[in-house]
Amino acid sequence: MFVERNFIKFLENNSNVLLDAPHAQPPRREFYTDEIAEKVARENSFNCIISKISRTKADLNRSINYNLPYQQKARTEYIETIKEIYRNRKHKESPYLHLTIHSTWYERWL
Repeated sequence: MFVERNFIKFLENNSNVLLDAPHAQPPRREFYTDEIAEKVARENSFNCIISKISRTKADLNRSINYNLPYQQKARTEYIETIKEIYRNRKHKESPYLHLTIHSTWYERWL
């Protein structure tokens, strides 16, 4: 079950794999990234983070100092969640893989 926070929702499976979709909300949504990340995470028991805020208000894969209205709060929440998921992983001696899912946001490309 996904845990809801202010700017993200996440699924924690104590896995050593994390999928995220940082640009999942309109406008300028990267199409289907949230669906892809969630489906792959559920089917493989991976961890997953999905943005609940548009990249026009906070871009989760940019610096905390990037000039957007909610950047500092959203980016801090995102990073703290990544740290929490990393600390709770089951196989601490194994490598950890963090994959970010991107796609097109420009509708004419579809």
